[in-house]
Formats: sequence, C-alpha cells, structure tokens
Amino acid sequence: ATKDGGVSKVIEDEAAYLIIFTEAKKLGNLAPLEKVRSDIERVLNAEKSKGDVDKWLEGLRKKAVIRKM
Repeated sequence: ATKDGGVSKVIEDEAAYLIIFTEAKKLGNLAPLEKVRSDIERVLNAEKSKGDVDKWLEGLRKKAVIRKM
C-alpha cells in the first residue's frame, strides 16, 4: 500500500522484521479472459488427466504381483 518513494511500516514475520521501500510501481498487463480461456482449459484438462493416470497406475501397483526367479 506504499506510494512511489514510500517506506512501509515494520512487518513482523516468524523469522524476521521487514521494511519495504517502494521505488516505483509498475502494474502488469492482464489479458482478457476470452483470449486465455482455451489455454487455461487445456492446462486444467492436462492436470486432471495426469491425476487420473496417476490413480490408475497406483491401483495397478497395489494389485501387482512380482516374482523373482
């Protein structure tokens, strides 16, 4: 919430005390949802598929019988 050239209040963390100096703020560019929706859906579907494959492989591992000769 600091302004350009501003200094934050002391922030207490579990391991340290922090003071933040803001030299300048630069806001990022946001792409409209319509442009990135297909990419997001592709990534989510890939993650879901990976989870399904992992569950299937885990089931196979539990049922597997390994014999040494």
